[in-house]
Amino acid sequence: MSIHLICGDSCFSSSISYWNKIRESLAIATFDYMVSYRNDLYNEREAPDDSPPLTDAYNTSVKKRLFIKQLNECIHDIKFSLFQTNPRTFPTTDSIHIALLKMYTYYLDLLTLLGIAGIFAITNKNDTEGYYSVGNSADIVHMMKIATRYIENDNILTCVNELVDFFQVSVRENMVIVITSNETPTPNLHNKRLISFLYDTSIHDYNCIQRCKSRLSGKKSQIPKKLEL
Repeated sequence: MSIHLICGDSCFSSSISYWNKIRESLAIATFDYMVSYRNDLYNEREAPDDSPPLTDAYNTSVKKRLFIKQLNECIHDIKFSLFQTNPRTFPTTDSIHIALLKMYTYYLDLLTLLGIAGIFAITNKNDTEGYYSVGNSADIVHMMKIATRYIENDNILTCVNELVDFFQVSVRENMVIVITSNETPTPNLHNKRLISFLYDTSIHDYNCIQRCKSRLSGKKSQIPKKLEL
């Protein structure tokens, strides 16, 4: 089964299994970002010459302690819910749609403040049909640009960079992104020069994309026996 994201003449396609791998990697990356951000707050020191007035210093200190407290709670809840089986991977795909989504919903204001609310937007969508609004796309682009600093897998990193370019089309053109599981996207919706396709080892996904591209180019498809990432 595959997922296709369509925005005007641009399209991004992937198998569902690899789409979930991308979202898992983004979730781990944003988690690592929160931990790093929290640690930076702990280690933060104010220069004597820049010390604010006593009242402002008190207010800043109180707000900082409250913010760190909420950030610690968020980190703890995500870690307890999702990383208890394996510290670097999620136990099951259901974790993304249930436990993780529940945490993101509860801490959405905090995620927004940290600039990573896009992780909620990209998780809180049906894989077979739906839409990403222009606002969703803007949040996702901002989140992905932060997350790329914490992604170790080169293949996933390449895919995320492609997705940044894709979602930026939605923001730039002020267009909604369509989510569909239709195996063969309508050819006249695509410009082959703008298509970014992400392939898993599923030959079925590759075949239907090749058929679509062949209709555009008028050339016969060449289907390899096996496609590697």
